[in-house]
Amino acid sequence: MGGSIMTSSEFEADTTGRNHLSDYLATGRTLRPLGKLWPFLKWCLILCIIISCAGFVSGVVYGQVINSNGPSHPALVSLDIFEAAIAIVWIVVSISTMIAYSRFMHRAMNNVHVCDGPEGLVSPSGTWLWFIVPIACLWMPFRAVIQIWRSSHGYIGQPEDPSRWIYIWWGCLWASNFISFASGYFFTPESGVMSSLLGWSFLYAVTDVMASYALLKTASGIAAAQAQMGNKGIEDVFS
Repeated sequence: MGGSIMTSSEFEADTTGRNHLSDYLATGRTLRPLGKLWPFLKWCLILCIIISCAGFVSGVVYGQVINSNGPSHPALVSLDIFEAAIAIVWIVVSISTMIAYSRFMHRAMNNVHVCDGPEGLVSPSGTWLWFIVPIACLWMPFRAVIQIWRSSHGYIGQPEDPSRWIYIWWGCLWASNFISFASGYFFTPESGVMSSLLGWSFLYAVTDVMASYALLKTASGIAAAQAQMGNKGIEDVFS
């Protein structure tokens, strides 16, 4: 049998258990740059933060007008129109953000599969499909992002420890969902406790903004690592 000299990159892949990128290129699977998916997700998240803040400020003003002038004040008509506009924009931005997140994480996980192989990893489609599966939605999407972070950073030789922003994102995401549900369950207009409603609104705004910002930081780290993955992959193939 003829021997062959193992390149340094092949040796690294062999000793760390990572599959060599050229093996996947031979099967037709290739790294796909995140490209415009990262800016798309970034601006969607920035808009989410702006809308959350605008919605809270509008709610505070609405409450002040009611407390000072009663529920029949003419200014409330303008505020109602403004809040309706915010609601429409929020729906559009929320849908856009879900699409941006799904495409970003799908492609990022695809790149991880190319570099590390699919064993033990969430599928690219699973990064977003798990959100609609009861019970499993509580941890599987989080697990997928952790895997993307670890593999993306590990492949380029950086520390694989997940960023704290991933934990903040996941915690605040579910906290905001709980607060949204709880505020609707415990508060009723008949109670007349406007300060209570504003308190719930404040908690929701804080957790929602933190979730968006933490996801922004997380996605930024993944995008930066995967950009280097592409460069390293080219070096490995031609080494």
